Amino acid sequence: MGTGWVRLTVVVNSTGTSVDFQINGTSTCQVTTQIPDTATNETGFANYIVKTAGTTTRAIDTDYIDVLGQFGTPR
Repeated sequence: MGTGWVRLTVVVNSTGTSVDFQINGTSTCQVTTQIPDTATNETGFANYIVKTAGTTTRAIDTDYIDVLGQFGTPR
């Protein structure tokens, strides 16, 4: 059913002004606007499928999730 391991990475720069989305280490999209970076508008992570049309079922298999935060300066 699956196609093997896929590594999805989200890299946010230290000033919160750009985000780089990567698949298996290859940059696929950069975003520089509307990045949530305040206490009232935070960034998080989730794993889900959105079904927008049709009646057939959809499934997602998640074997492993690792969340790593690296700060540019000591906290």
